[in-house]
Amino acid sequence: MADPIVFQLSSLLAQADDDGGPAGPTFVDGVSIALASRLFTLNSMRGGALASNKSTPLPKWRLKRVFDYIEANLTRPIYLAELGNVVGLTRMHFAAQFRAATGCSPYNYILRRKVAYSQRLVLDPQLSIADVAAMIGFSSQAHFTVAFKKVIGTTPVRWRQSSC
Repeated sequence: MADPIVFQLSSLLAQADDDGGPAGPTFVDGVSIALASRLFTLNSMRGGALASNKSTPLPKWRLKRVFDYIEANLTRPIYLAELGNVVGLTRMHFAAQFRAATGCSPYNYILRRKVAYSQRLVLDPQLSIADVAAMIGFSSQAHFTVAFKKVIGTTPVRWRQSSC
């Protein structure tokens, strides 16, 4: 029997392969982990035992190290494997512990931080929205606009107009 969640995640991966996804490699890593987790859960359920989804939260000192690393690297793609290496964990363990500690995925956290950083840049009238998108490491202005609107609720151009 086909699982609709596996189908949806597989479709997201195929789409990301075509266009890079909304935030690049972090998005692909996150979807890959979600797919692996779902397949593991389905396999565990088939055996009669449901695996526990509870993870130990990332300790505060490790969380701070990750936050510092993300802030220092906001202008380029950040991979889950890198973040795991920063705190000495595999990317799957890191992602689960990060989510348990923060309540959001590494992908969503990085996206919010990139958009927050971009807000300062968008206020500079010397920079176009395309310039800001490139400076933050988005693959295109369109991807940046979609991400910005997802986080802020409006497009960068409208936000710039209302903030000036």
